[in-house]
Amino acid sequence: MGLSEVSDALVVVVSEERGVITTFRDGKPQRVHDRSDLSTSLLSHWETIAFHGIEVPKGIKTRELVSQISLSLVLALVFWSTVILGQIEIREKAFTVPIEYIGISKHLALAGDKPSEIKLHLTGPKSNLDAITPANLSTRIDLSKALAGRQVFVVSEENVLLPRNVRLVGANPSSIAVSLEDIVETEVEIQPQLVGTLPKGLELVSVTVEPKQVKILAPAGDLAQKINVMTEPIYLESIKKDAKFSNRIVAPPNVQPAGKKWPDVEVLIRVRARN
Repeated sequence: MGLSEVSDALVVVVSEERGVITTFRDGKPQRVHDRSDLSTSLLSHWETIAFHGIEVPKGIKTRELVSQISLSLVLALVFWSTVILGQIEIREKAFTVPIEYIGISKHLALAGDKPSEIKLHLTGPKSNLDAITPANLSTRIDLSKALAGRQVFVVSEENVLLPRNVRLVGANPSSIAVSLEDIVETEVEIQPQLVGTLPKGLELVSVTVEPKQVKILAPAGDLAQKINVMTEPIYLESIKKDAKFSNRIVAPPNVQPAGKKWPDVEVLIRVRARN
């Protein structure tokens, strides 16, 4: 940049790290986006210099000056070609990215363990690969046409949104196996979640929950075990006499209400003094 401030030269600067090209003229920078931009800048500068005329320093012959100008242009072209080749150099790079499961039917649920990450091997121009980060890359498994049971999905470019000119050459694992179960409706009892103990001198007489039961939707495989649907915690140490609480329901993440939302629950706790 300093050279362009003290002379009429057009200075071309190339960032080795990012491959960004910038020209400086009279100390002012201008970003070069492609070969056309560079050609325009060089021609514009040459026309400006040619218009004002070229002052030949004393002691330098015209033939020698022409040779120096020709050599400079050759070096500029070689330099530009090196930058371009560096940007289009084909390389291979691996990324570990998350797996997203999309489009699952409301009548099905994923069951058991499922892969959460996959290692993708990509190939493409170095500049394109360097712009990729795991944060903007993911693998999507479309379950919209899946049926109940074990399903195996082969990972291909259809599962990955890739940048332009980047290709998928391999994945580890190369396929994703998942199990899906039917969602069934059933009815379970609502358990009051009592925490702690009553104050000294009191004893519990009864606990009444209203409603007593609630209809739920859960994977068929989960029904083999007891599904705990409870109220929010009720802390017994705060109770001094009969009390009624309005609570929300707490359920496992794979359990959903059969209706639009969970109903509110009332819990009546009766206590008495110990004899």
